[in-house]
Amino acid sequence: MRLKQVLQNFSFTIASNFLTLFISTIVILIVPKIIGVYEYGLWQLFIFYSSYVGILHFGWLDGIYLRYGGNQYEDLDKSIFKAQYIFLLGSQIAFSIVVSGISYFLLDGNIKNIIYSVAILIVIVNLKTYFQFILQMTNRILEYAMSNFISTIVYALVLILLIFFGVKDYRFYILSYILGQVCALIYCLVVCKDIICIKVKVPFYLNYTEIKTNLSVGVKLVLSNVAGMLIVGIIRLGIQYGWNVSTFGKISLVLSISNLLMVFVGSISLVLFPMLRRIDPERINIVYNSLRDLLMPMVFVGMLIYFPIKMYIPLWLPKYN
Repeated sequence: MRLKQVLQNFSFTIASNFLTLFISTIVILIVPKIIGVYEYGLWQLFIFYSSYVGILHFGWLDGIYLRYGGNQYEDLDKSIFKAQYIFLLGSQIAFSIVVSGISYFLLDGNIKNIIYSVAILIVIVNLKTYFQFILQMTNRILEYAMSNFISTIVYALVLILLIFFGVKDYRFYILSYILGQVCALIYCLVVCKDIICIKVKVPFYLNYTEIKTNLSVGVKLVLSNVAGMLIVGIIRLGIQYGWNVSTFGKISLVLSISNLLMVFVGSISLVLFPMLRRIDPERINIVYNSLRDLLMPMVFVGMLIYFPIKMYIPLWLPKYN
């Protein structure tokens, strides 16, 4: 891959993540001041639960990403990917119905509303992730970055309107998040329309074999990701059940601030994975060591942001101190 294309991919990805950072800053610094501690806690509870909807593909999408990463988009067997899309859609609708049913019979009040919203996101987010993985693994970084840009800008515009009109009901903030994800999914469907529109020509048993292989490859990765998320997530669950929603919101604010740096770490990995897959295996160690020596000082400097945050955030949001 040419250096120009690598730098271009980096710039697209970093630009979309800078926008995400800007929106996250609005969410972290302004929304808590507008809607109050309790409503903010309910909203963060929704964001927390929605971060786990990716578990429900059980590594299926990760397996596709790992197996096909580095391929050219034109070389993909579109019929196979159309069949995977159909099976994925059916499975996620089924999971969404199950989660909604559990919420209907076992929960009530605000928690029921939150789980209903998460059930809707199961279908939207996992389908969006499927197409985003296809764009990432084939190095169509511009389209991938654009899908993130669309979801973020729609989310931001609705948030700004809600803030402008002084809306304090957490349900409208949940709706703004869902709307952003829907718009990103629509964009992904458009740019991958040749997959959506093609006729499936693969026999059922081959589709079953393909799904089984993807699951066996990807389940290890998704389990490791979930384990990493639960290091902090299990504590947040304990806070919700052991204390209250307001305390959960305060802790979530702190964790949201600390996660901002991870946006950039993740954006770098998105660009590097397809590139590394195309490099001669004998040169991988040399390339990796060079990239590591370049990136580690940048990440270290990013951690120094802690000191101004520690000084100014309590002054701006004293209720969360």
